[in-house]
Amino acid sequence: MDRLIVVKFGGSVLNDGKSIRKVAEFIKRELEKGLKLVITVSAIKGETDKLLNYVRVAINGNDKKMIDDVIAMGEKTSARLFTNSLRSLGINAIVVDPESEYWPIITDENYGDANPILEKSKKITEEKLIPLINKGKVPVICGFIGRSENGNITTLGRGGSDTTAILLGRFLNADEVVLVKNVDGLFSADPNDISDAILIEEVTTEDLYILSTVGTKIIHSKALKYKPSDLKIRIISLKNGSLLGHGTVINGTPIGLEVISEKNSIVMITVLVDKKVDYGLLNNFSDIALKHRWDIKFITFHKKALMLYVSGDDSKGMIREIHNLLVKQGSGKAITAIKNLGRVIIRGHGLERISGVISKVTSPLAEKNINIFGLNTIASSIHIFLSSEDVDVAARIIKEVIEKEVV
Repeated sequence: MDRLIVVKFGGSVLNDGKSIRKVAEFIKRELEKGLKLVITVSAIKGETDKLLNYVRVAINGNDKKMIDDVIAMGEKTSARLFTNSLRSLGINAIVVDPESEYWPIITDENYGDANPILEKSKKITEEKLIPLINKGKVPVICGFIGRSENGNITTLGRGGSDTTAILLGRFLNADEVVLVKNVDGLFSADPNDISDAILIEEVTTEDLYILSTVGTKIIHSKALKYKPSDLKIRIISLKNGSLLGHGTVINGTPIGLEVISEKNSIVMITVLVDKKVDYGLLNNFSDIALKHRWDIKFITFHKKALMLYVSGDDSKGMIREIHNLLVKQGSGKAITAIKNLGRVIIRGHGLERISGVISKVTSPLAEKNINIFGLNTIASSIHIFLSSEDVDVAARIIKEVIEKEVV
């Protein structure tokens, strides 16, 4: 049986007529290898921004429904250009846009950042798109955009074309989803900053999700939300020479949104310094922690203080040891400690998409007179330190808040 591959071409690859022709010829060679291909395309590079600027001026406002209706033209135009380029090469290609009877991506009406309605989208894919593919057609599907149940045009938000491709791969039970970009895959650092950065051949969805929430632009975190565990995603560039092999392969699924409670005794130790926190002070503490095998939960700085959240078997001994080394040797001026703390961790996919999430999870705690002794964010996670006796109640309240917010 022929392998079914969903291929997505981004705007950085489709930047003019010449590049569209080059990509079409690339697709022809891949089809000649016996692959079944479903193609999704972004707008030509820069087109979405142009349309966005035009419509905002034209409507003298920021009506998201109107904006979605206009900026979707970028993908519609790109799909038509690419389809006709394929047809000119003898390929039986067909445009699939929201006006098509084969359109598969049905969404809610959260304009500007719409969410797919999975069951309905899957049903249409199975009833309409799969028979089309089985007839030998090559669908060229508009990325980034959707259609609501009322027939209105929507857009899927940042990274929307990647989201489209992963959704199609999911609904079609594709062998792979290949995202063709202007980079060869995920590197150990930005190649623009580090010339000898190393290509990472394989990465877990969880690891890539963390990177995507803190600046990596190779794929948006929302797109990863819809990846099933058995769907392989590959990131390549045209320099790869073929769709399969090389690049970076993404495996696994992201962590679902979860609330974790830790009631183990944590001590918050604050070290006051004369002038400012220096690296020597931090190094001294790290040496102590390593020596006694303390579990460092978190370290944070203030102008003249170092706050340490640590746990171990002997809290009094811990405080004494830090005082002896840091204060008596002159690294610190004084220390204070708050004992018997616990921690509630909120982490997982979708947390970064909840607007005002910190206020939403901490305000109900204040209403219950639950004091917070520290709050830190790392990637897509929030760590809240509070009294151990408040951990269970706080975790329950936070779970209720999160469940109401998550779509």
